[in-house]
Amino acid sequence: MASFLRISIKGLEKVLKNLDKERENQIKAVEKAHTKVATEAVRELKQGLSYSGGRKYPMTYSPKGQLPYLHTGQLRASIGFMVARRGKKVVSEVGSAGKLLGVKLSTGEAPYAKYLEGQHHDGIRPFLWYIKDTYTADKIITAFYTYYKPIQGGK
Repeated sequence: MASFLRISIKGLEKVLKNLDKERENQIKAVEKAHTKVATEAVRELKQGLSYSGGRKYPMTYSPKGQLPYLHTGQLRASIGFMVARRGKKVVSEVGSAGKLLGVKLSTGEAPYAKYLEGQHHDGIRPFLWYIKDTYTADKIITAFYTYYKPIQGGK
């Protein structure tokens, strides 16, 4: 004959369900924060890439180390961002590669973008550094607290 003591906690299922809802609420706030900060970074970068260097010969090129001047608009048009949820993690990327986080962007592609960033030693004109103060983890965290409102009324 077996002897045992059974304990049942009344309302535990409800508590666990509420914890799941709260976790989902937090993840949605993180997604919104990533989207807000990435959108601001893309807007700022596109604005910085708007100085015209002319479309016809002779074109004016930006000095080395500066943002590239606008000629065809292909680079500026290819700038985009992607926010992806990976389980309980949320990640985002801003850039111009035609693909971000392994997903093809609808913004198009500027194949020469990687050379501007510095893989080629002649004439590099890095452009992603331009948003180094806009697209930061601190800004995403600040935006998270703007969007996150606890379900249970906590702080």
